Amino acid sequence: MTMTKTLPMQVRHQNWMLALRALAGVPTFKPVNESVLFCGTGLNGIGSGMELARLAQEAERDIICAHWASSKAKRPSGYTVVLRDVLSVDVLSGCTAYMWGEERLALVSTREKQTIWIGARGLLQRGQGVPEHLPRGTRLAAMRIRDTADGREAELLDGNRFMPLGGEWTAPDAPIDAPVRLS
Repeated sequence: MTMTKTLPMQVRHQNWMLALRALAGVPTFKPVNESVLFCGTGLNGIGSGMELARLAQEAERDIICAHWASSKAKRPSGYTVVLRDVLSVDVLSGCTAYMWGEERLALVSTREKQTIWIGARGLLQRGQGVPEHLPRGTRLAAMRIRDTADGREAELLDGNRFMPLGGEWTAPDAPIDAPVRLS
């Protein structure tokens, strides 16, 4: 039997993305309409956007990706949302998590002036405009994500894996849709 060493950052990143997923209204088990891929990466810049666009096409899913500045980072430095359209793949980088009241978590791109959320059918939706109280809603989202992530077990899920830059996508065959980590 092969033993794989689990690094604390792997579990921290996984649990952060599972918390983000749950607060956005997507169950942690594999839903019938599996349309959003949750992932994390240390990559930044245009190369990251191109790789995420390629992954979205291969996986046939939209993507919500957390960017981690280092393996020691306690929270992501930001998020990228990749939305597949009829004729294009749109990459919105520099997004922030946002919550207000009991609403589901959303991601906000101040540069594109768009708010992105997961609708009732499990599909990413977007609307023009930035919500009011963005700084307070961003702090609330970070607090709720952290609290939810900290409440999860410190166990790496089956299917949680590294995918090398340019690597081929293979859908996991697990009842829980574990986050993918791009390296």
